[in-house]
Amino acid sequence: MNRDKEESKDHLRKEMTSRIKKGEFDSFNKELAPLLIHHILELLSSHDVRPHEKQLLGIYQPLKGEVDLTVLGEHSFQLAYPIVESKDPPLMNFFIRDEQRLCVPVALLVPGLVFTRQRGRLGRGGGYYDRYLEHFTGLKIGICWEEQLKNSLPMETHDVIMDFVVTEQRVY
Repeated sequence: MNRDKEESKDHLRKEMTSRIKKGEFDSFNKELAPLLIHHILELLSSHDVRPHEKQLLGIYQPLKGEVDLTVLGEHSFQLAYPIVESKDPPLMNFFIRDEQRLCVPVALLVPGLVFTRQRGRLGRGGGYYDRYLEHFTGLKIGICWEEQLKNSLPMETHDVIMDFVVTEQRVY
């Protein structure tokens, strides 16, 4: 990896992590999540991902500052969650909690620290999502608050571009 890109990514991660730790996004789930969920539901529907067909939707267990998507279960989606299978190399899969079985979602809602309007993504640096996404053929949807968007990110060959990025304000 180019040293300048590595330092730039580290700087962006530290900046956003600091904002999250300070609680800058703490009130967003209560105030803004319904708007974001509405955009997600419209986007999924427009791509024939429908809850009553029990199509698997890959989400995540939200960390501090991340959008809480667990309410999508109330819309009759069958939810799949990531499970880390190996730390070295970073490897994860998705599973259905109730059935305790591995699965492949038709659409994946992907967290990140920073996104761009051009659908670039900067994660937390573990490489789990990048490795999973490089072979994932379903719909890849980045999820963030509008405050987490940047004009550009240092991208590398292993970085996967999302099909869409959804915020509380719009779909990119």
